[in-house]
Amino acid sequence: MERRSRVEYGLLMHAVQLEKELMGKAPRKGNYRPGTPLNEILKDCWSRSFTMEQTLQEVEGMGFKVDASLVTWFNGQWDADFQREMSREDRADKLMEQAQVFASAWASVDGPFDTGTMLATAKKERENLRKMILEADRG
Repeated sequence: MERRSRVEYGLLMHAVQLEKELMGKAPRKGNYRPGTPLNEILKDCWSRSFTMEQTLQEVEGMGFKVDASLVTWFNGQWDADFQREMSREDRADKLMEQAQVFASAWASVDGPFDTGTMLATAKKERENLRKMILEADRG
């Protein structure tokens, strides 16, 4: 499966939503080039949130014979890939946020606003960041 960045998925989902609003999820009928691979048609139907009936209609319109189980499997693969990519991006964002918390705490040690607790706070935030990195590495 292709990997897409968070921005690409966001743009794709935005385009899907706009198309649904403007087109009412109407199948394209004949808008594919001759020889378009089955996986490209299925991916297009998945990205447009077609129903099973609409997807089978599109696929059969291009001369492919498939059953609902293949479409269900294919959609499940794309759904899982999308979720993995989004959770990976979310983990990276959380790690960056914690790194910023740690850096801010460390920069405050012995500063004008340190009341004597900033070193302990910085050490605690460093340990939190370390735990998050280890969890991200495992999963």
